[in-house]
Amino acid sequence: MLPFTQNHSFSPYGYYTVPNILNLSQIDTLKENITQINNQTNHSSNHRKSNIKWIPQEEEWYWLYQIFNKSLSYANEQMWGFNLNFIFESIQYTEYSSENLGEVGWHMDVGYNEASYRKLSIVYLLSHPSEYEGGELEFFVGGKYNQNIIKIKKEFNTAIIFPSYLLHRVTPITKGLRKSLVLWVGGTPFK
Repeated sequence: MLPFTQNHSFSPYGYYTVPNILNLSQIDTLKENITQINNQTNHSSNHRKSNIKWIPQEEEWYWLYQIFNKSLSYANEQMWGFNLNFIFESIQYTEYSSENLGEVGWHMDVGYNEASYRKLSIVYLLSHPSEYEGGELEFFVGGKYNQNIIKIKKEFNTAIIFPSYLLHRVTPITKGLRKSLVLWVGGTPFK
Protein backbone atom coordinates (compact mmCIF):
# COMPACT_ATOMS: atom_id res chain seq x y z
CA MET A 1 0.00 0.00 0.00
CA LEU A 2 1.29 3.47 -0.88
CA PRO A 3 2.10 5.85 2.01
CA PHE A 4 -0.30 8.59 0.88
CA THR A 5 -3.41 6.44 0.77
CA GLN A 6 -4.59 7.61 4.19
CA ASN A 7 -4.87 11.19 2.94
CA HIS A 8 -6.48 10.73 -0.46
CA SER A 9 -9.87 12.14 -1.26
CA PHE A 10 -12.50 10.80 -3.64
CA SER A 11 -15.03 13.09 -5.26
CA PRO A 12 -18.48 12.14 -6.50
CA TYR A 13 -17.70 14.39 -9.50
CA GLY A 14 -15.01 12.08 -10.82
CA TYR A 15 -11.71 13.46 -9.56
CA TYR A 16 -9.25 12.30 -6.93
CA THR A 17 -6.90 14.39 -4.77
CA VAL A 18 -3.62 13.44 -3.15
CA PRO A 19 -2.16 16.00 -0.70
CA ASN A 20 1.53 16.22 0.21
CA ILE A 21 2.58 14.23 -2.80
CA LEU A 22 6.20 15.45 -2.50
CA ASN A 23 8.35 16.10 0.55
CA LEU A 24 9.99 19.51 1.10
CA SER A 25 13.38 18.34 -0.15
CA GLN A 26 11.81 17.07 -3.38
CA ILE A 27 9.95 20.37 -3.83
CA ASP A 28 13.20 22.34 -3.41
CA THR A 29 14.96 20.05 -5.93
CA LEU A 30 12.05 20.41 -8.35
CA LYS A 31 12.03 24.22 -8.16
CA GLU A 32 15.80 24.45 -8.57
CA ASN A 33 15.91 22.07 -11.54
CA ILE A 34 13.00 23.77 -13.31
CA THR A 35 14.98 27.02 -13.46
CA GLN A 36 17.63 25.19 -15.49
CA ILE A 37 15.22 24.05 -18.22
CA ASN A 38 15.61 26.25 -21.29
CA ASN A 39 12.69 25.15 -23.47
CA GLN A 40 10.12 27.76 -22.41
CA THR A 41 7.16 28.49 -24.68
CA ASN A 42 4.88 31.49 -24.24
CA HIS A 43 1.22 30.92 -25.08
CA SER A 44 -1.04 33.91 -25.64
CA SER A 45 -4.35 33.34 -27.36
CA ASN A 46 -8.03 33.68 -26.62
CA HIS A 47 -7.92 30.19 -25.10
CA ARG A 48 -4.61 30.11 -23.20
CA LYS A 49 -2.28 32.63 -21.59
CA SER A 50 0.66 30.93 -19.90
CA ASN A 51 4.36 30.12 -19.99
CA ILE A 52 5.24 26.45 -20.39
CA LYS A 53 8.37 24.36 -19.98
CA TRP A 54 8.61 20.63 -20.64
CA ILE A 55 10.30 18.39 -18.07
CA PRO A 56 12.10 15.76 -20.11
CA GLN A 57 11.81 12.05 -19.52
CA GLU A 58 15.46 11.81 -18.54
CA GLU A 59 17.29 10.17 -15.67
CA GLU A 60 17.53 13.30 -13.49
CA TRP A 61 13.71 13.60 -13.52
CA TYR A 62 12.89 9.89 -13.18
CA TRP A 63 11.99 10.28 -9.49
CA LEU A 64 9.23 12.78 -10.33
CA TYR A 65 7.75 10.62 -13.09
CA GLN A 66 7.82 7.66 -10.72
CA ILE A 67 5.92 9.53 -7.98
CA PHE A 68 3.30 10.77 -10.43
CA ASN A 69 2.94 7.32 -11.97
CA LYS A 70 2.34 5.70 -8.56
CA SER A 71 -0.31 8.29 -7.71
CA LEU A 72 -2.02 7.93 -11.09
CA SER A 73 -1.95 4.13 -10.89
CA TYR A 74 -3.42 4.04 -7.40
CA ALA A 75 -6.17 6.54 -8.24
CA ASN A 76 -7.00 4.55 -11.38
CA GLU A 77 -7.28 1.33 -9.38
CA GLN A 78 -9.63 3.00 -6.89
CA MET A 79 -11.88 4.89 -9.30
CA TRP A 80 -11.79 4.11 -13.01
CA GLY A 81 -9.98 0.88 -13.90
CA PHE A 82 -8.76 2.27 -17.24
CA ASN A 83 -6.28 0.26 -19.27
CA LEU A 84 -3.13 2.37 -18.72
CA ASN A 85 0.04 1.38 -20.52
CA PHE A 86 2.43 4.31 -20.73
CA ILE A 87 3.45 7.89 -20.08
CA PHE A 88 4.23 9.08 -23.59
CA GLU A 89 4.42 12.85 -23.03
CA SER A 90 6.68 15.00 -20.88
CA ILE A 91 5.52 16.70 -17.71
CA GLN A 92 4.30 20.22 -18.46
CA TYR A 93 5.44 22.95 -16.06
CA THR A 94 3.07 25.91 -16.39
CA GLU A 95 3.13 29.43 -15.02
CA TYR A 96 0.01 31.59 -15.08
CA SER A 97 0.76 35.24 -14.29
CA SER A 98 -1.44 38.16 -13.28
CA GLU A 99 0.59 40.34 -15.68
CA ASN A 100 -1.40 38.92 -18.59
CA LEU A 101 -4.40 37.48 -16.70
CA GLY A 102 -2.96 34.00 -17.24
CA GLU A 103 -5.55 31.30 -17.78
CA VAL A 104 -6.62 28.36 -19.88
CA GLY A 105 -10.22 28.18 -21.09
CA TRP A 106 -12.62 25.25 -21.03
CA HIS A 107 -11.09 22.18 -22.62
CA MET A 108 -10.58 18.43 -22.40
CA ASP A 109 -7.12 16.87 -22.42
CA VAL A 110 -8.17 14.06 -24.74
CA GLY A 111 -8.25 14.86 -28.46
CA TYR A 112 -6.69 13.75 -31.69
CA ASN A 113 -3.22 12.40 -32.60
CA GLU A 114 -1.15 11.82 -29.44
CA ALA A 115 -3.92 13.31 -27.26
CA SER A 116 -6.19 10.42 -28.27
CA TYR A 117 -4.08 8.17 -26.02
CA ARG A 118 -4.64 10.27 -22.90
CA LYS A 119 -6.86 8.67 -20.28
CA LEU A 120 -5.93 10.29 -16.97
CA SER A 121 -4.60 13.77 -16.23
CA ILE A 122 -2.77 14.91 -13.12
CA VAL A 123 -2.44 18.55 -12.09
CA TYR A 124 0.05 19.26 -9.30
CA LEU A 125 -0.16 22.62 -7.51
CA LEU A 126 3.32 24.03 -6.89
CA SER A 127 2.26 27.48 -5.57
CA HIS A 128 0.86 28.32 -2.14
CA PRO A 129 -2.66 29.77 -2.33
CA SER A 130 -1.30 32.95 -0.69
CA GLU A 131 0.96 33.53 -3.72
CA TYR A 132 -1.87 34.19 -6.17
CA GLU A 133 -5.52 35.11 -6.57
CA GLY A 134 -7.82 33.58 -9.16
CA GLY A 135 -6.31 30.62 -10.97
CA GLU A 136 -8.87 28.10 -9.76
CA LEU A 137 -8.99 24.71 -11.39
CA GLU A 138 -12.65 24.15 -12.23
CA PHE A 139 -14.61 21.22 -13.65
CA PHE A 140 -17.88 21.46 -15.54
CA VAL A 141 -19.87 18.38 -14.68
CA GLY A 142 -22.84 18.86 -17.01
CA GLY A 143 -26.30 20.33 -16.78
CA LYS A 144 -26.89 24.03 -16.22
CA TYR A 145 -23.68 25.95 -16.75
CA ASN A 146 -23.71 28.18 -13.66
CA GLN A 147 -24.92 25.44 -11.33
CA ASN A 148 -22.54 22.61 -12.19
CA ILE A 149 -19.08 24.11 -12.01
CA ILE A 150 -16.94 22.52 -9.33
CA LYS A 151 -14.09 24.66 -7.94
CA ILE A 152 -11.13 22.66 -6.67
CA LYS A 153 -9.70 23.89 -3.38
CA LYS A 154 -6.29 25.50 -3.93
CA GLU A 155 -3.80 23.53 -1.85
CA PHE A 156 -0.03 23.63 -2.20
CA ASN A 157 1.70 20.30 -2.88
CA THR A 158 -1.55 18.60 -3.87
CA ALA A 159 -2.25 16.54 -6.96
CA ILE A 160 -5.65 16.42 -8.62
CA ILE A 161 -6.23 13.37 -10.83
CA PHE A 162 -9.14 13.12 -13.24
CA PRO A 163 -10.21 11.49 -16.51
CA SER A 164 -8.75 13.38 -19.46
CA TYR A 165 -12.23 13.72 -20.97
CA LEU A 166 -13.51 15.81 -18.03
CA LEU A 167 -14.14 19.42 -19.12
CA HIS A 168 -11.98 21.80 -17.09
CA ARG A 169 -10.28 25.20 -17.03
CA VAL A 170 -7.99 27.45 -14.99
CA THR A 171 -9.64 30.81 -14.26
CA PRO A 172 -7.68 34.05 -14.88
CA ILE A 173 -4.97 34.98 -12.40
CA THR A 174 -5.76 38.40 -10.94
CA LYS A 175 -2.77 38.67 -8.59
CA GLY A 176 0.56 36.88 -8.34
CA LEU A 177 1.84 33.74 -10.07
CA ARG A 178 0.38 30.22 -10.17
CA LYS A 179 2.81 27.36 -10.86
CA SER A 180 1.70 23.84 -11.63
CA LEU A 181 2.73 20.59 -13.26
CA VAL A 182 0.53 18.58 -15.61
CA LEU A 183 1.02 15.04 -16.88
CA TRP A 184 -1.11 12.66 -18.89
CA VAL A 185 -1.01 8.89 -18.78
CA GLY A 186 -2.64 6.71 -21.37
CA GLY A 187 -3.10 3.56 -23.30
CA THR A 188 -4.94 2.50 -26.39
CA PRO A 189 -7.59 5.07 -27.39
CA PHE A 190 -11.08 4.79 -25.90
CA LYS A 191 -13.39 2.68 -28.08
